[in-house]
Amino acid sequence: MNKKLIGLGVLAVGGYYLLQKQRNQNQESGSSAAGITKEVIIEPNLNIPIDPMQQEFMNYLRKKTEIMEFQLKKQQEIWNRKL
Repeated sequence: MNKKLIGLGVLAVGGYYLLQKQRNQNQESGSSAAGITKEVIIEPNLNIPIDPMQQEFMNYLRKKTEIMEFQLKKQQEIWNRKL
């Protein structure tokens, strides 16, 4: 059970990371401004029931990822000011 939970968490974070990476590439290339967007759509497998503990863990990982990305963004701003 715990291995499944960890595996789902890793997949959720990995999928979220890939989606954010793709969005960042679109923004850097200016393709979003031109109306051309490429989004990676990750669809969950609906055949696997998700119990509340798994959902809670995935929500925790999602929130933790958002916090870490925010901290990284702030740190990069500080570094850019020092340069």
